[in-house]
Amino acid sequence: MIESSSVGQPLDSSLSMASAAPTVDRPVPLRDARRDVVRLVLSRLDGAADLAGAASVVDLCVPTFADVWQVHLLDATIHGDAPTDLVSGAELRVRGTGDDAGSGFRPARRLPAGSVLREAMESQHVVHRGWLRPSGAGPAPDDRAVPLDLPLDLPLDLEPVRPGGHLLAVPLMCGGHTLGVLTLRCEPGRMRPSASDVATIEQVATVTALRLDHLRLSAVQAVAAAALRRTLLPVVPTGLNGVDVGTRYRTARRGDGVGGDWLDAIPLPGGRTAFTVGDVMGHGTPAAVLMSVLRSAIAALAPLHLDPAQLLRQLDALAMRFQADRPRQANWLATCLYAVYDPVTRTCEVATAGHPPPVLTGVDGRSSLLTLPSGTPIGVGAGRFRTARLLVPDGSQLILYTDGLIEVRGQDLEHGMTALCRRASATVRRPLDHVCQDLLDQVAASEHPDDVAILVARFRGVPADRVAAWTLTADPDLAGHAGWLTARVLQRWGLHRVADTVVALVDELVANVVRHGAGPVTLRLVHSDALLCEVSDTSAHLPTEQVDRGTGRPGRGLELLSRGTRSWGAYRTDAGKVVWFEYPLAA
Repeated sequence: MIESSSVGQPLDSSLSMASAAPTVDRPVPLRDARRDVVRLVLSRLDGAADLAGAASVVDLCVPTFADVWQVHLLDATIHGDAPTDLVSGAELRVRGTGDDAGSGFRPARRLPAGSVLREAMESQHVVHRGWLRPSGAGPAPDDRAVPLDLPLDLPLDLEPVRPGGHLLAVPLMCGGHTLGVLTLRCEPGRMRPSASDVATIEQVATVTALRLDHLRLSAVQAVAAAALRRTLLPVVPTGLNGVDVGTRYRTARRGDGVGGDWLDAIPLPGGRTAFTVGDVMGHGTPAAVLMSVLRSAIAALAPLHLDPAQLLRQLDALAMRFQADRPRQANWLATCLYAVYDPVTRTCEVATAGHPPPVLTGVDGRSSLLTLPSGTPIGVGAGRFRTARLLVPDGSQLILYTDGLIEVRGQDLEHGMTALCRRASATVRRPLDHVCQDLLDQVAASEHPDDVAILVARFRGVPADRVAAWTLTADPDLAGHAGWLTARVLQRWGLHRVADTVVALVDELVANVVRHGAGPVTLRLVHSDALLCEVSDTSAHLPTEQVDRGTGRPGRGLELLSRGTRSWGAYRTDAGKVVWFEYPLAA
């Protein structure tokens, strides 16, 4: 089914394309009426394209040219598919209106060979047929109309009145493709239309086809926008280490539901979490496409454990490359804020690219705007970004947002930020879902004609007794000593059943670091929903897959990590590198 964005209902259920007029007993003069129809058709060509508009155009044919009109649409048109060229003899399925006004579309049916509807669509010309009706019988079906072998250009005053009625089948064409067919039934006693009348009817069919095709394209766009919205709207993961997250997202354009704002929470190695909000210049689908590229780039760069300022520099360079490759497209300008929270150290590193500052609310309920080093928007190319580091105690919360939340017509942004701080002070102990909804409810759509994205992060950290860390010298006996320390901690945490496997993984990981790394080795274990193990040293050389030359299989260490852990990886730091793995603790 296709959907009309203007009426919000399926085409095949909301368009009742049938209209009837009382049967006439004498010929109807057409000359004056024909001029009125042409004038009305042309006047409605630029009108609002909706289902009612399409029906109103065809209604002009009754009673001037016919007693009943019907529209039959191909299945592809009903479902919003692209029109295709008809192949002679191919199976055609149409949906048609009933004989009574307001009856809606019939179920789809196949058109047999010799059908009037098939002939009109395949020939792309008007087909004229006569039909005979026995006394007391209903109108003859379209597909069994008998040929009427009379020319269409007879003068009106010489036109005989036939004992039966007649039928015109007019193809609905748009862009050289067939959408369906319009049929006009004339009861006995009505004169056959002349060639000029048929030309007028073809004009009606052309305008109707244009309107229907516009509806089809609008429906296709609505379906594409819905798919895009489902793909782009944020899905914040649950079970993040040491932090709870709530979000809200609302677009300025309610029709397609997509916009240029984004928000995200990204789990990172070491139990950390990255938060990002951003705002692309513009609205609608073009802004959403640009937003999706930047948001995807952030998701790809975040696991590399880059400094927030360095990540924004990479994002700025990406936007500049896209602008250079696509000079005729919209500017790749966006504001962005990127933050990384460490639940062990209870610190948050933040960098901004021309974005409004976040609001930090303390445990005591006091809220304030963070004073961050200024940064240029993404896409400017200046690349001036700096990272700020702040302590975020357990129970505090950080509100990230886009300017749609604070921008009010006739007021400056500072006024909106002050109001946001005042509202945030009353939200510390409330459920995050309620906090986000309350903040969004303060935004009146008429006063805030912009997209709105809200992300609220409430910090709770990792308890100190769930973290263990040691710094060890790099010697051949280190692996066994690290395994012994790990076993003691696991016993204290009550993780007896996983101790043997985890100790083997730690032994293998530390042995590889001693063999290929440099300097002192730091081992850190974090107990949350999973067991996190980090081994760091001063070498920047990341581990690579080693293949046993005899068997052609990966080395034992890599195979153990791949099969025995939930996830594992490595990233560089300023001091060297970190190799890590997570072991699941669920039964």
